[in-house]
Amino acid sequence: MRLARAMAWLAVLVVCAGPSSCGMETLEALQQVSTDMAGGTSSMRSNVTNAAVTIRASSWQPYVFSVTERMHDAVLQYEFHLLSGRDAQLLVFDNIGSTNWVNGHSVTPIHSTKRLAAAQGEVELPGPGTYVIIVSNRWSLLTSKMVSVRADLTYTYMSQQASRLAAQTTPKPKPKRDTAQRVDPKPRPVVREPADDEPPTVTIVEPRESPTTTENSSVWVLGSAQPNGKSPIESAIVFVNGDAVLGSTGRDRTQRKPGEKVDFGRYVPLSPGRNVIRVMARTSNGLSGDARRVVVYKEPLLSLPPPPLPPPAIAKEERTPPTANLYVVAIG
Repeated sequence: MRLARAMAWLAVLVVCAGPSSCGMETLEALQQVSTDMAGGTSSMRSNVTNAAVTIRASSWQPYVFSVTERMHDAVLQYEFHLLSGRDAQLLVFDNIGSTNWVNGHSVTPIHSTKRLAAAQGEVELPGPGTYVIIVSNRWSLLTSKMVSVRADLTYTYMSQQASRLAAQTTPKPKPKRDTAQRVDPKPRPVVREPADDEPPTVTIVEPRESPTTTENSSVWVLGSAQPNGKSPIESAIVFVNGDAVLGSTGRDRTQRKPGEKVDFGRYVPLSPGRNVIRVMARTSNGLSGDARRVVVYKEPLLSLPPPPLPPPAIAKEERTPPTANLYVVAIG
């Protein structure tokens, strides 16, 4: 076996003309070939990613890698730190779990960190399959983050001969015997605790109708956000035609209790014509819900001032023609 392994590594050196001229992927493939030729095992390390990436608001960055049947005792080693922004989260899923997570379903990851500025750790992978590393910025509504991520996969590579030998020597688990469950004659009511698989419910009280028409340049938006799980409401933001209203309720720094309702209310400026008002609430675990109203702002017609009055007419002075006096003189 030692002779075969030495000959295999000699072939590696001949192909590469020195290890420095071969890339990491080439060396890894050649090392696997040498292990197969020697019929033994080899400890290996493979890089999954080593890059800085910008993650947009309410988005995430996936990294996909696979573990084959000959890769035993696979361990994922990761490290990330933020280059800009406040926090990020790293999660590890299998292929099915990542699909459910991306589509907003409640799923338990193989591993997850808290929302941190930097973290490192190791994850023991359960076996062969496709896995996904997700660096998440899902909860951030407006801020993008730049994150430096490095992930490596360490494992023991077994040749086909060694894998077959290991399968023969590994004892198979005994099948469990099915036992009939005793049925309680008085079934107890099932009490289900709220789970974080439903987005919060957003209710808009004012304006009541949609669409509604107004001649005012602003409208009062009043309502509430109710969580439907254990995670409290973290933010409630008002949007008008897709733009966030400055001064609306942003991230809530207070510690809210699970299930606690959050009320909101503020005047929202309107643009002439049709305005779509959207209130979006988000829980601390990233689930969001929204409600909408349509308000049509009709600018009032400008009232013209009355025309000015004509100047008063100047009365003309009437002159009376002089009257002639008649005098009668009597001569007697």
